[in-house]
Amino acid sequence: MRYLKNAFAKLLGKYIKQTGLTDEVLASQLSVSKMTIYNWRVGKIQCPTSRDKLLKCADILQLMPIQRAQFLKAAGHLPEKNDFLWPPMPVLGIPIIQLYFS
Repeated sequence: MRYLKNAFAKLLGKYIKQTGLTDEVLASQLSVSKMTIYNWRVGKIQCPTSRDKLLKCADILQLMPIQRAQFLKAAGHLPEKNDFLWPPMPVLGIPIIQLYFS
């Protein structure tokens, strides 16, 4: 497959901007340096080679399934079936549904 040069960098920059995260916050959550995120975002380093790191990044950026697929493809990875499962969400409380009958 052929990918546009810096496609990953463009997508990463777009998704970071959409979420409002800083390079520093994303770096901290991915356990990489702030400079690494910057280098990915500007295309100095093509993209992360670790699929797990990519998926974790997609989770942090809260990417929708189609966005996850584009993100993985831009990084040179073919999406797999399990890549589209939603990350676990914390349960904040039990919803209470009240039914009213007249």
